Amino acid sequence: MNDLIKQFKGASATTQLIVVLMVGVLIYFGWKYIKGKGAAVSHFINNQSQQSVLANNGITTSLLNNDYESIADSMYEAMDGPGTDSTIIMGGFEQMQNDADILALKKAFGLRDSSYNPFDSAVDLNTWIMGDLGLDEREQLNSLLSSKGITIKF
Repeated sequence: MNDLIKQFKGASATTQLIVVLMVGVLIYFGWKYIKGKGAAVSHFINNQSQQSVLANNGITTSLLNNDYESIADSMYEAMDGPGTDSTIIMGGFEQMQNDADILALKKAFGLRDSSYNPFDSAVDLNTWIMGDLGLDEREQLNSLLSSKGITIKF
């Protein structure tokens, strides 16, 4: 270790700067990775407990798991990258009939990275909706959900 420190101290200022920047970048991406794994576990546990409570009250999903995955994929494609196709997002939510459907959709969506921004960490459907839909569009979405008796809001 002492030899490494001596080499670092003996290096040019440019080399020292490059090493410090590289270490900083490694720390940043390591932190993002660890943070993402913690968020994934927390997201999964919270979603599972909410689904259990709904199932105990007789509220179950109205679609097949493949349907939720397909809707989640369509929503992701509508939000990822420049521009947002809110028609696809609203169309996906129109298929939801109850809170269990919303939770199943959130589970199918999971945590996703932006394919256009390597500095974004994986986030859930709530975060994507908050980032891609304006206040008026979110109010419209929440109104649609409320009209169906869905209590989960975005």
